Amino acid sequence: LNKGLSSSVVKTIKNVLKAIYTTYENQYGFNHIDFSLLKIEEEKKETACLTDKQFKQLHQYCLNKNNDICLSILLAMDTGMMIGEIVALKWSDVDFERKMISIERTRIRSKKGEKPKDGLTKTMSSNRKIDLLPIAEQALLEQMKLTVDATYIFLNQSNEAFYGHDIIGKRFREIIKQSGVKERPLYNLRHTFASQMISRGADIVWVSNMLGHKNVSITLSTYTKFIKEDDEVRIRNIEKMGTIMGTFSD
Repeated sequence: LNKGLSSSVVKTIKNVLKAIYTTYENQYGFNHIDFSLLKIEEEKKETACLTDKQFKQLHQYCLNKNNDICLSILLAMDTGMMIGEIVALKWSDVDFERKMISIERTRIRSKKGEKPKDGLTKTMSSNRKIDLLPIAEQALLEQMKLTVDATYIFLNQSNEAFYGHDIIGKRFREIIKQSGVKERPLYNLRHTFASQMISRGADIVWVSNMLGHKNVSITLSTYTKFIKEDDEVRIRNIEKMGTIMGTFSD
């Protein structure tokens, strides 16, 4: 790794050396070497978030297209939800009056011809209620024009629930290219949502709940670098904390 090689390349080299040495070990009685003791540290990959310009560009493109795939991508951009959770959403999960989405299931990949299968969310904390922001509500209202009479919110071209979320990922690669935005994995929409919210001062606990993280420390460890606080806000907070602390000494 110090020579500039990626961890995947180093792992390949390790496996080749292990295979060669094992052969000679068996044939010539070489001393055994336990290659499992050789740990290769994974390099930390930078989260590739959309810039504000890219976000607006992709968002407008999807809104203009106004189909199930694009509107499901919009919901991912505007809520931080995982795609498996989105394609498993039912209209009964959305409370427009209380501005809330209940996330209770995720889509399990099924074979073509089989009925779509829903399973439990990734973790207990993934089973959650999140706020329906105005921008996300707009996407759902557009989708309502397409599938209001169906059980599931997002449907495939056959007007059936998606068999899995793979097709969304495949189409996303085409959509992001057509929108003129630099290609990136679909999962980065979730990172973009979190980073944009945090960098604009959203409460970290609120963001953590929106993402369904087990605890706030997971959110902090991933997104701390996006937390910004200008001097004006910092001084206001100092004064606020000072007032609170002052009540203890009265």
